Amino acid sequence: MAATWAAVFWAGSAAACSFHNYVPARTAVDWVLTGQAAVLARPDPENRFSYKVTQVLRGDAGIEAPPFLIDSATRAKLVQNRNDTVLFGMTAAGSWVRIAYVKKDYRTALDEVVAKARAWRDQDYHPERIERFSEYLGHPDPELSKLALLEIDRAPYALLRRLNPEVPVAYLTDLLRSREAYAYRPIVALLLGLHRSAEAQSFIRDFVDRSLDWEWAEHLGPFATALIEQEGVNGIARLEPFLTDPGQPLEKLESIVEAMAIHHGAGPPAIREAVFDVLTAFAGNRPGGSVLIARQFSQRRNWAFGASLEPFLETGGNLSSGGKLVVAAYVAQARVNHRQTEPGKASVQ
Repeated sequence: MAATWAAVFWAGSAAACSFHNYVPARTAVDWVLTGQAAVLARPDPENRFSYKVTQVLRGDAGIEAPPFLIDSATRAKLVQNRNDTVLFGMTAAGSWVRIAYVKKDYRTALDEVVAKARAWRDQDYHPERIERFSEYLGHPDPELSKLALLEIDRAPYALLRRLNPEVPVAYLTDLLRSREAYAYRPIVALLLGLHRSAEAQSFIRDFVDRSLDWEWAEHLGPFATALIEQEGVNGIARLEPFLTDPGQPLEKLESIVEAMAIHHGAGPPAIREAVFDVLTAFAGNRPGGSVLIARQFSQRRNWAFGASLEPFLETGGNLSSGGKLVVAAYVAQARVNHRQTEPGKASVQ
């Protein structure tokens, strides 16, 4: 898919994903499942500057149309395409929000959401919901392809790996090179990491290698996660120079620790052992690293480092009072889960 297409696709899109402590952006699917109301609308035949509801996806049947004037560009598109509509959602406060311009395939996807609403509403990451929308990645309709990417972005990494959606490498690399898609780089990088082609591996490896010399590398975390996905233990070894370089800022290194924490929980024994060895050495050489390990592994309810971090509570390791509290909380929880603290083992919920 051409880079110019990627630029058109992402122009005007809102910032969505980050890597640290990610809270998924609200998608059109969320509005239909849990919004106060969600409707499709077209120009009112009696007033072409106002909307009229054509279908209620969620809410009362007699709900009034959103009180918005139709801009000239949207009105022209709707006049030329009689089956197109605009999706609106209502907030809990009762205000309307424009969600998307809806073409035929987007409408089909929304109808499926309505049909599946009862089951999908009961589970944050319903596998069927994630799997279904993965089929729309790279769809010719920019709005639908963007929705698919936002839906995939909410999936836990373990689920994303099982889905392994078949998205063309060229499509992903074009998005990664696009300034308009910059805010979406984390999920795009993770998707690229699921590919084993030479092109995909070269792209990921090049970004990671260049990041070593940067004072700060935004999105290093997802690229590091992708690198381990592609290269396994060799990928961990390729990341080790970040952790052994005393000049690397701890703030930057936390994204590396996070990537390793993700794979420690989702990977096979060889990966878990390699991550355990590398991070144990990291904390031993740089005590501040113990805080990063405690924070990232506690977020994943993985207590494998409890015993190895416990000595830092006795020595202090030049940790700040806040850092000591983070490590102490992790070690205390690891003691409660003592059966899961053996090296190389993990408890992930």
